[in-house]
Amino acid sequence: MRAGMHPFFHYLYHGRGEGRAVVPSVTPSARSQLLFGYSVPDWVEALRPSVDVEYYAGQLDREWGPGFDPVAHFAFRGWREGFNPTPTMVIADLIARYRHSANLLVNPLLAHREAEAGRYTPTANWQVPAASTAQDETAAVGDPSVTASTAAQADPGAIAGEFDAQYYLATNGDVKAAGIDPLDHYFYTGWREGRNPNAEFDSAYYLAQNPDAAALGVNPFWHYVTVGRAEGRTPRDPNASASVSLGLDDAARMETIRPELDTEYYLLTYPDVAQAGVDPAEHYYLAGWREGRNPTATFDTNYYLGANEDVAAAGINPFWHFIVAGRAEGRVHCKPGGYRRRIIDAAKPPEVLAEGYVPAAGKKSSPAAVMDFVRSALGEAKGICVSLSHDCYIRVIGGTQIFIADEQRKFAGRNYVYLHLSPRAARLDMQPSAGAFDVQVVVNGRFCNIVSYAGLLKELGTVLDIEGLDKLLVIHSGLGFDTRRIEALHRALQPRRSVFWLHDYSSLCEGFNLLRNDLEHCGAPPPDSQVCRVCVYGASRGKHLAALGRLFETCGFDVLSPSKFTLDLWKSRTALPYKSANVHEHWRLIPQTTKRLRVVNRKKAPPVRIAFVGFPSAGKGWPLFASLHEKLKEDPRYLFMHFSARGVPTLPGCRHIVAEVTALDRNAMTRLLRDNRVDYLAMLSPWPETFSFVAHEGLAAGCRILCLADSGNVADLARSSARGRVFADGQALEDYLKADQGFEDALLARVEKQEFAVDNCGTTASVRHLFRGVRKP
Repeated sequence: MRAGMHPFFHYLYHGRGEGRAVVPSVTPSARSQLLFGYSVPDWVEALRPSVDVEYYAGQLDREWGPGFDPVAHFAFRGWREGFNPTPTMVIADLIARYRHSANLLVNPLLAHREAEAGRYTPTANWQVPAASTAQDETAAVGDPSVTASTAAQADPGAIAGEFDAQYYLATNGDVKAAGIDPLDHYFYTGWREGRNPNAEFDSAYYLAQNPDAAALGVNPFWHYVTVGRAEGRTPRDPNASASVSLGLDDAARMETIRPELDTEYYLLTYPDVAQAGVDPAEHYYLAGWREGRNPTATFDTNYYLGANEDVAAAGINPFWHFIVAGRAEGRVHCKPGGYRRRIIDAAKPPEVLAEGYVPAAGKKSSPAAVMDFVRSALGEAKGICVSLSHDCYIRVIGGTQIFIADEQRKFAGRNYVYLHLSPRAARLDMQPSAGAFDVQVVVNGRFCNIVSYAGLLKELGTVLDIEGLDKLLVIHSGLGFDTRRIEALHRALQPRRSVFWLHDYSSLCEGFNLLRNDLEHCGAPPPDSQVCRVCVYGASRGKHLAALGRLFETCGFDVLSPSKFTLDLWKSRTALPYKSANVHEHWRLIPQTTKRLRVVNRKKAPPVRIAFVGFPSAGKGWPLFASLHEKLKEDPRYLFMHFSARGVPTLPGCRHIVAEVTALDRNAMTRLLRDNRVDYLAMLSPWPETFSFVAHEGLAAGCRILCLADSGNVADLARSSARGRVFADGQALEDYLKADQGFEDALLARVEKQEFAVDNCGTTASVRHLFRGVRKP
């Protein structure tokens, strides 16, 4: 080590990569005593006041027995797996702040507590303990004369005679501007950033060609000068032009990442790159990492940059850094905890989510012009239905949107005008917003532009003041509106009946899927419960429910639910006043003749086909499906398939089928599932779905359903139809498929292929009691 260099600085930028010891080989207890004077039992008890036990246990992947101590789990294991001790304390931040204690495998929260109490100042107290005898052990890498022990003695002096300082400063202007010693900079940090010591040595090339040197974590030029040259190792690519050897040459770095970048994954995950015909390695190296894209399914660009401030500050490609230096240094390339951890980290309060919504494109029209069109449409109409949802149903494809299109046609059959309003920005909250509020207007399935909501209400009462005109208000989703504006609509419209549909659970919580932190079903507990206190939706839930209470009091809603499960759950959790509450199914399944097929020889049977339908979102269970695919993709018994719209990202090795259901082709998905002979439909929603068109389409096609116990009406369908399996969690499903049972059940199901016809029966227009007293068309 150079004289005068701070020992901890040397460790961070050099010693750690060389495998130097920071303390003798000791137990966690001895490590904690070395720093803070705690024994193991004291360590756990010292952390106990700082760990939210219920929140912490809720992050874990499985249930624990009565002897489980969450604090002990966090103290010795959980913090290293990326689990946070409280909803507001991020362990990754603590690791970055107290990296020295983390490297000692001492829980960084303990360091934080001691620092907060004024008993510990890392910089002032840091000392390098005596070297471990473990350093003297030989670890042959390449030439047996090069060991972890000798590598630890690497010194810039060995390369000083061949280091070209003038070249280094000329090709690295930032180093020159900072006034840093060029030799020190290259030896301790520059090589990790792909910089070169002279025009004849390529750091990145040497590390890529000599993985044994990379594994040592030592400066590549030092290795070449002291060992590699005598062995005949090549300092740079002999076939490359002279420009390739320059210190910051992008072409060389790009070629370094190319072999390790998963091209198929990148193009499937980012279809815009595929459509543009851009080289994936070039795109990721030059632009993709800056956009937060990942080069493989296991490397997390944003996490790596966030966890490694030196890499982020250097402004270099993180995947390149990981390949040439980070991996050998033991740096972690993705956050521990798997997809569950990523979902929790991505969860945001509704008001934060709302900041990202972009208003729909289009010019505004005058409310008077739109209402003139409504007036002309009324003609001899018997009534008008004004409906609300959070997006424009003729511009967005989805189950509820197609259902609203069905409803519009059925109201046309009753001779009613159908006026649909949706916010210009499709927000997913119902909090009051200041300033102008614009809505998209659709009349009888025709888009009539964007207008001011306040101006529309001003015109509405006048236009609809027609004697004998029946008026209905239907709320499919109030998200994006706030309750005061809906109350104002009710006053202007003066409807005979008002209907509130339970398409989701936004009347119980702004977290409309009832998922605590977007991960696990919460059961809609009281707003003051501990579960709400640790959830991103909990802070605003009391205010949200109070506003809904006033809205329900004003409107006197008839509540409609598409399934018995949903209505039972809602009624057991709500205190909202309502006029009536009934089940009105969107579809009913009518059994058809069973198709009997011949028994297939098990050994000759084609693979069992497991399909996921729709956009790959966490709310639909995509992370679990992706996890199953990763673990079973080499299993010849199974073939994984993904049915989705064109351009939607998918998985490498997963067969993608373009599938788009529209109001004009309602049976498209059923037809595609049947034609592609899908055995299992993976319905892996972690929340209690209110209905699920996809599950009905799958059953109609003869598929069997694989679902989770918390999937609501999906699980009810699987049980009532006897055409599916319900699993307690993802692990149980994985075990079922890995064992022979999943394969055997599918083969048996092929013998008797039960299909169903769909009765498209249920919209607001078909609820008879809502029209009692109204003359028939």
